[in-house]
Amino acid sequence: MVESETIGWGASSRNGGMVLTGLKLGVNKLISMYGRELTRRMYAASLETIDAVERIVKEEDIACDFERTGHLEVACKQAHFDDYARQVDVIAREFSHQLRVVPREQLRDEIGSDIYYGGMVDEISAGLNPARYVAGLALGAMRAGARICERTRLQNIQRESRAGGRASGSTVLGARFGRATCWWGRVDIRARRLPRCEKKLFPSGHSSLPLKFFLRRWPAS
Repeated sequence: MVESETIGWGASSRNGGMVLTGLKLGVNKLISMYGRELTRRMYAASLETIDAVERIVKEEDIACDFERTGHLEVACKQAHFDDYARQVDVIAREFSHQLRVVPREQLRDEIGSDIYYGGMVDEISAGLNPARYVAGLALGAMRAGARICERTRLQNIQRESRAGGRASGSTVLGARFGRATCWWGRVDIRARRLPRCEKKLFPSGHSSLPLKFFLRRWPAS
């Protein structure tokens, strides 16, 4: 594995540690854009990944304070709150996943304030210490035989008889490439003009989707 800085240098460790269900867009918007079947697959993947993170934490014995705390989404506008009821109904019907709407008068019991128009609770979401988690992932990868090369920047990718890439002066060969990145990595790809990589980025808005999910569903081309 090549890393342009050090493990956990960027957003991998500098985030809120939220392991949440769902995706960036609401389910009604996703269905209108991608249809019911693909939205079902994406939503199911978001639920699978929380179980996957929990399993990895246990198997690799990562002391990162993982806990199923649930999460609360609050509405800044009445229109947002009105949409919660529709989302809860669709998610229960299409994905067999239960959420709970919190009216404004009950919101103080959740957060000690009623400044928002209401909320929506998902009980199965989790939280963890992201810096400890990414450090534990790195140790687990090394135990499994991975070689981690820090301060090694991927410079280009070449299509040869075998998939290959050049990283800081050295040629790396492999059957398949996977690139894990945050928004800054995406900017880096654009800046270096690698349009083939740009087209294959999946902006999920979900920080815990495991690489094997993508390799299983979208084989390398």
